[in-house]
Amino acid sequence: MINENIERARRSAACKLEPISTSTVVRSIIAYLLGEQWTYPYIVSLACAQDGLLFAWETESDGYRRLLCRRHDLIKAILQMAEIVELSPRERALLLSEVPPVGKMRRISRGASE
Repeated sequence: MINENIERARRSAACKLEPISTSTVVRSIIAYLLGEQWTYPYIVSLACAQDGLLFAWETESDGYRRLLCRRHDLIKAILQMAEIVELSPRERALLLSEVPPVGKMRRISRGASE
């Protein structure tokens, strides 16, 4: 039942956020947080360095590349978007739960990115 509720919240948030017109980078980040692939290349892993900078590993990439935002900026943006598109508390929590914690950088195998 819990997994059903999470999946329902994920699909609902995706339906509310997918039509938003924004940059490809922001669209790719939102899609990653929701387990979607709205862009190509798309993000297969998101990591956060000790200083709060975010890094993304995209398909067709051989490593993490620095994004032009920090973890706290992403969280603020998620909360602002949540207000604009009227995400439920569960939908908002789902998005925030997918933001990587500070200092979690891990190497992924090439097979994991395809």
